[in-house]
Amino acid sequence: MTDIKLLCNTLSQITIDSELTFTKQMFNDKYGHLAIPVLFDTAFRTLLDFSSTSTTDIRYFSTELRLLVGDESHHQPLPLNDLFDHRSNSTSTYSHYAVKKGQLNQMQTSIIFNDWHDSYTQSEENIAPLIVKNSHRDSLDPLQCNEMNRGRWFYVIEGFKIYFIYPRQYFSVIKGVTSSNFKTINELINGITSNLYKPAICIQRAGELLFIPGSYYYATAYIKATIEINRHFINEINYDDVRAFILGQGSREEIEYIDKVIANGFKNNIS
Repeated sequence: MTDIKLLCNTLSQITIDSELTFTKQMFNDKYGHLAIPVLFDTAFRTLLDFSSTSTTDIRYFSTELRLLVGDESHHQPLPLNDLFDHRSNSTSTYSHYAVKKGQLNQMQTSIIFNDWHDSYTQSEENIAPLIVKNSHRDSLDPLQCNEMNRGRWFYVIEGFKIYFIYPRQYFSVIKGVTSSNFKTINELINGITSNLYKPAICIQRAGELLFIPGSYYYATAYIKATIEINRHFINEINYDDVRAFILGQGSREEIEYIDKVIANGFKNNIS
């Protein structure tokens, strides 16, 4: 068993916000524009409308996923094939399910995390998918950063996760700390905590939402079998970081595309 109390006493925790509600302006002023990771333990408990019992509703599908997570077999037929594009990046410890773009309108998330791609393009290749992920107990995700410096949110439907979060400027000295180097969660924790640069820790439970800006690296340990949804996004709080990344590593076509997304985003979303 992982000693959670010992972890909490050893590592500093990221900001935990217990506001009951959160407006877009509040989020941007306190966390978004400042690029500060934060765990919301109350405000986003109704991130998605979970009242429906429709077979195209994420709540319905999460019930089916609990059966898969419970027996940890992942060999049963997938329900609701009309909801998902495909099953991707599946391993012996987790599976990803990408929600079809056409279904996103039925699963509206908070406007705080709106993705400007959604209102600009009809091409599914350019849309960051809403990901449903189920992970086995005691599994690990390696140290990683958000794609193209975009922001990312994680919402746990059921389960228990621990994140180890580093500012991006530390990557040169902690890049060897990946879960592929370790066989157990405790080995990963020992490897991280023995490093000179200690990460911040975030413990996430069901009903809580974590925001991680594009300027951070993070590794994840799943203490219990976990069902979550997550998504990358670009909007007014991080468009400049995304554009800087594309300017440095993208093609001319990618640069032109992201400039059009940003211009369209400001035209249609900023009052």
